[in-house]
Amino acid sequence: AAGKIVVGKTVKLAYLSQEVHELNPNLRVLEAVQQVRDRVDLGKGREMTAGQLCEQFGFTKEKQWTPVGDLSGGERRRLQILRLLMDEPNVLFLDEPT
Repeated sequence: AAGKIVVGKTVKLAYLSQEVHELNPNLRVLEAVQQVRDRVDLGKGREMTAGQLCEQFGFTKEKQWTPVGDLSGGERRRLQILRLLMDEPNVLFLDEPT
């Protein structure tokens, strides 16, 4: 089907691909997240660091020092999603996320 998509000025897209190979296997989990952003603004003067967000996504402080290449497939998927959300999108395109 052909068509045209018009993206508004306030739309911030993020795309989750099926592939997890786009993550650098030599980086540690925390480093992979910090590549995107070191902290996220939650509004009203509150913010969370990359490490705090990693913990919210199930990566303990110890696990944050694990090389990405040593993560399971599910852990890599969670890391991909976290990296997408660190960029604060308001629209997500998920290509077979499960």
